[in-house]
Amino acid sequence: MALRTLPEIMEALAGTISVTTGIRCRQRPPRSVNPPESFPGSRQGKAETCDGEEIAGSRSVTIPVWTVVSATDESQHQTIDQVIAGPQSIAAAVSAAPDLGLGEGVDAAVDGEWAEGEIDVAGTTYWGVRIDVEVFY
Repeated sequence: MALRTLPEIMEALAGTISVTTGIRCRQRPPRSVNPPESFPGSRQGKAETCDGEEIAGSRSVTIPVWTVVSATDESQHQTIDQVIAGPQSIAAAVSAAPDLGLGEGVDAAVDGEWAEGEIDVAGTTYWGVRIDVEVFY
C-alpha cells in the first residue's frame, strides 16, 4: 500500500466533488471566487506516532469544504440545497468513492453535519455552506 500525500488527497477530493456535484471544486482556498464554486477551508489533521515514528495509515485530516453562491442572487441558493443532500451532494460524492479514487489506504467520510451562512472571500460576501470531510490515509 502506497502512502498518500496531502496534495494527492486534496486533488482527489476536489475531483470527486466536482464530478458528482457538477460544481468546480478547487484544491486550495481561493483568493477570489466565481460562484457557484467549492473550495477547502482551514484543515486540521493528526498522525499517530510510536517511539517517534509515524504509524503507517494513522494520518487523518478534516477538510471543511465550502460551497458558495452569490449572496444577492437567490436563484443560486438551490445550489446550496443540492450540495447538502441528495444524489449530487458532497456526502453522496464521498460515499460513492470513499477512497477518492486513490485506492487502498484512503478512507473518506462526511459526518452529515453542515453549517450555512455568509462567508467573506477577499472582501466579497457570499452565501455558502460548510461540509466537513474527514480523510484517513
